[in-house]
Amino acid sequence: MQQLTKLFTKLAHRLTYVDVMNLVLDSILFPVCIQAHDDYKIIHPVARYNLNETEIDLLKQLLICIGEVAEAGEDPFGNLFMEFISH
Repeated sequence: MQQLTKLFTKLAHRLTYVDVMNLVLDSILFPVCIQAHDDYKIIHPVARYNLNETEIDLLKQLLICIGEVAEAGEDPFGNLFMEFISH
């Protein structure tokens, strides 16, 4: 969980914590949205938040870390929400 928090904080350097949470969720759901809504244009999350190469790399690392935390039986989104968003 410590690595997840570190990556989340790094990605939030330019963005807000809420933006990073939305970016992560949008990135995970983007493929599903494309399949479900081919009648209108959906902007890719990386383009919507205008991420640079460093931020794209951090996002990739963060998504991998979220998967690892979830596989370990923890709730990565609940933990991130409680740590950063709910205050």
